[in-house]
Amino acid sequence: MESINVLCVDDDPSIVEMIRLGLETDGMKVSSAGDGAEALDVLAREPIDVILLDIMMPKVDGWMALMEIRNNPLTADIPVIMLTAKTQDLAKILAFKQGVQQYVTKPFNIAGTTYEVRKPT
Repeated sequence: MESINVLCVDDDPSIVEMIRLGLETDGMKVSSAGDGAEALDVLAREPIDVILLDIMMPKVDGWMALMEIRNNPLTADIPVIMLTAKTQDLAKILAFKQGVQQYVTKPFNIAGTTYEVRKPT
């Protein structure tokens, strides 16, 4: 089975590293970006199966990146999981209206988490 390519977009390197360790242990390949602009660059260069996207980041935030991802026919169907400190219901509603598959609030615990991300067939 081919490994799943995950793009982790967060401006906190410690969060990116924790996610990388957890997902690579499960056999996934993890790319990273520190903001939305970097994420769009990675998406233009690499095949990505799923995106973990923070909202509050410098330069291009998660909302702007999500809008660009959904408006590009090449990336519009990539599953996006919002990973954020924003716990307000309005942010969750907006995320799901923008086609986000899941909304995870920080802090979270990656240890013992089951990943049900499958490569599209």
